[in-house]
Amino acid sequence: MSARTRSAGRSAVRLVTSLWLIIAIVLVWYFLSQGSASFYVPQFPATVRAIGVYFTPAGFQAQVLPTVANLLAGFVVAVVVGVALGIAIGRSRLLGEATAPIIGFVRSVPPPALLPIAIALLGIGAPMRIGLIAFGAVWPTLLSTIDAVRNMDPGLDDIARVYSIRRRRRLLQMVMPAAAPMIVAGMRTSLLYSITLIVLSEMAGASAGLGHSVLLAQRTFQIADMWAAILMLGLLGLVLNVLFLAFERTVLRWHITRHTERGGSWIS
Repeated sequence: MSARTRSAGRSAVRLVTSLWLIIAIVLVWYFLSQGSASFYVPQFPATVRAIGVYFTPAGFQAQVLPTVANLLAGFVVAVVVGVALGIAIGRSRLLGEATAPIIGFVRSVPPPALLPIAIALLGIGAPMRIGLIAFGAVWPTLLSTIDAVRNMDPGLDDIARVYSIRRRRRLLQMVMPAAAPMIVAGMRTSLLYSITLIVLSEMAGASAGLGHSVLLAQRTFQIADMWAAILMLGLLGLVLNVLFLAFERTVLRWHITRHTERGGSWIS
């Protein structure tokens, strides 16, 4: 048996091991809902038909695409702002001391509490949703970047001074690689925040998106449609998580951790 075949076999085993609970839940739902007369527990075939709408070109463009577009836009803004400010604050003790009270105060404000202000300032369109996601999701990346830069090996700065390495080269070739693992960890948490906040923002005045679909189905008592939208949100989160894990493995390929050496889950 070739090494490639053995590797494919191990990947298949890990995939089945990770999916067994999802498969079990689907089977239990299927059999228990067959004879269900409950209004709030739709039968499995009805939910499958409802979720199938999102995979049609019209349904995907009208409901899924706006959610994905606004989510990714807010996430990218949060990451760019978080990394840029985090490096600046982490590299400057004076700036860190000056901004610590402000960061401590602002990050304590729950993003849902700012929804009325966001609507008043930005309206109910895409800018409001992107802004709310960016505000709520920036903190994990920002704080992780600050900690990563501050906890760097002091010897790196000594080496840079000895060899007269310019600041830009020092930032790109020394600071960023050393801080990358913690920054990526913060980005992953920011992605989870983004998924939560896009649903919240789409439940307030939106005319499209999965969050709007959940709220509309609940208000019109279309229970199967409501369950379908919720499941679609879970599926979207799973896909984004898997894609981010692939991005993490690509960016941090040089950073071999004990977890990956042991064959970590494709979800974690």
